[in-house]
Amino acid sequence: RRGVPITIAWIHGANPMYMNNSSWPTGFEYNVKKAADNFRDMMRGDTNALYMICFDCNAPRDFVAKCCPDEGWIDENGDPVLGSTGYFLSPGVKNYDTKSYWPWVSMASPVWRDAVKRNLRALVAELKRTGHAKKVIGIHFLGYNDGQFGMNRPDYSPCAQKEYERYVKENPAVSTNYWQFCRQLGTLAQADFAKAFKAAMGKDVVAMRWDDAPFVVDYSHGAM
Repeated sequence: RRGVPITIAWIHGANPMYMNNSSWPTGFEYNVKKAADNFRDMMRGDTNALYMICFDCNAPRDFVAKCCPDEGWIDENGDPVLGSTGYFLSPGVKNYDTKSYWPWVSMASPVWRDAVKRNLRALVAELKRTGHAKKVIGIHFLGYNDGQFGMNRPDYSPCAQKEYERYVKENPAVSTNYWQFCRQLGTLAQADFAKAFKAAMGKDVVAMRWDDAPFVVDYSHGAM
């Protein structure tokens, strides 16, 4: 509608920087009330606005260990990929603060994807219950490096390799370059989340997503 402001409502997920407002602090434990409170607090800035939800998809630091120990992101050397809620730990670093960096879950992990979709459905249900869903016109996802789902190395976890086999079988015309496929894992995950969000909302909404972050320039894995 002309003249109606549109703004962002950030739903804090597992980011330790915002633990007082974190809606996904550990394991599978999702605090939907806190997530809805985040949205309500954002609305105080402009009660007349319509909102794009900025939904944090980062898993809690203990997620791989607690929920899917076989679905952590594994690099080409067989080592777990470590990071914080926003940045990779550079490959080969041996001495690091375990409170600041932890094993990242594979973007192909069905356990992680299902958990994010459950969280989304729970949030939508709560927003509908409180009457705030009518203010929502869309969603934007953030996660992994710089919040852009970027990759700086391939994922050789079993679930990523299985996802690759499925993807190539269903899309025989696409490139079979494994590194190129890995760079699309974030996009594929976000498409899965968007489908779940739209179904839960039950109305026309916009879903925005990151697509192959521009800062990925490592050509050693065959990137073009």
